[in-house]
Amino acid sequence: MIGGTGLNMLPVNCTNKTLQWEWDNNLIRPTLHPSILTRVGTDGVCHSFLREGRFEFLDDCTHSLAGQKVEMPDLPYWIVLDVTGKRY
Repeated sequence: MIGGTGLNMLPVNCTNKTLQWEWDNNLIRPTLHPSILTRVGTDGVCHSFLREGRFEFLDDCTHSLAGQKVEMPDLPYWIVLDVTGKRY
């Protein structure tokens, strides 16, 4: 879990969703934009950028990683294998 919210699925590089993120197609050190904003309940906020495989948690986060940069955990091999057909 990152920032207490867990890993969420985001629609990337698609045309049939109104909310979407652009992805640089890098599975090892990905970049997504715009920022990722997750709200939990009335007070929980996780707001970050994912740039070159590093989460940049913004100061408006309500968890302990606010203002920090954290390396993204490695993706499970089956995700990489499913997307690319080869193992890294």
